[in-house]
Amino acid sequence: MEGKDISEDMTEEISASVVPMAEEEGSGKKRAALNPKRWRNLEEKEIEVVFYYCCNVSFTPPPPPVFAGENYHIWVVKIRTYLREHNLWKVVENDTELAPLRVNPTIAQIKQHSEECAKNHKAMSCLQNGVSDVIFTRIMACDTLNQAWEKLKEEFLGSDKTKQQQLINLRRDFENLKMRESETIK
Repeated sequence: MEGKDISEDMTEEISASVVPMAEEEGSGKKRAALNPKRWRNLEEKEIEVVFYYCCNVSFTPPPPPVFAGENYHIWVVKIRTYLREHNLWKVVENDTELAPLRVNPTIAQIKQHSEECAKNHKAMSCLQNGVSDVIFTRIMACDTLNQAWEKLKEEFLGSDKTKQQQLINLRRDFENLKMRESETIK
């Protein structure tokens, strides 16, 4: 739960409220349940923390969807959702170079700068792991996530100029369609 401080008392209360249960047969996973007696004594903020604690303890995110060169339009939707799920999509959208730390930064500024650097690297890692090795070789020279994203977009979706030319060709082909004498309407 980012941005929320959990006091030691609250942590103990949460731990006391979450009762471990038996291991699920054959899965190796342990389940937890809330102790009803303790649950009634928790305040709304504490309940939110308990839900966060319970929901996130056992969740392991799936790996990013892999693009192998086909169905780019489907992969784009999936990887965009994946990056949004991990709060990394803004790195692709913003494409701003991370400003260097100023002289004598505060601890909070150092921490924020470090987190932003980590987000850039995580997002790049997600994109690089979300493509096959053949596709990876096409983006491995890109320095930023946005460069890699745009390179894939241009290559597999085409630039605006390419799309316009494809549209012109399709219209021409459509207008030139004629039924042959040997063809019949069924």
